Amino acid sequence: RDYLFLTLTTRGDWSSTIPEDNNPFVYPSVSGSFVFTDAFDLPDALSYGKVRASWAEIGGDTDPYRTSLTYGIIGQHQGQALETITQLSVPLLDLKPTSTREIELGFETQFFNDRFGVDFTWYRRSTVDQILDVTVSSASGYTARTANSGEIRNTGVELLLTSIPF
Repeated sequence: RDYLFLTLTTRGDWSSTIPEDNNPFVYPSVSGSFVFTDAFDLPDALSYGKVRASWAEIGGDTDPYRTSLTYGIIGQHQGQALETITQLSVPLLDLKPTSTREIELGFETQFFNDRFGVDFTWYRRSTVDQILDVTVSSASGYTARTANSGEIRNTGVELLLTSIPF
């Protein structure tokens, strides 16, 4: 009988908005589950039971023109074009993709011929190298500087209770 499962994946992304030296960016993941009701003889009241775990990394790029200056024509003077830098943020030449890592642990159970069920998940997610505009002095001619900075952590639980009363 099939009761133990393992999945491994890898994803590679290339982005024109990230410098070539930081391309490609690769994201691995692994997940596994154990259907213990298929592995052991258990009381009939427990119709289905599974424990699961997973770990994954994902990422993201940014909007265009965050790694180089852009110019635009704002008019002319004595027949010559007047050009200016059109962005208000100093670009980051070594911009890296944002990276998020997540771990999940959980279980699913069904009771009395699938009439009642419990699905529980705990997760922790951490995002690093966020692509942000950090405020700088306007005396520099800019209002911000693009940066890889910051970390956000999320932890939570999800609970699903199901019932088919009749």
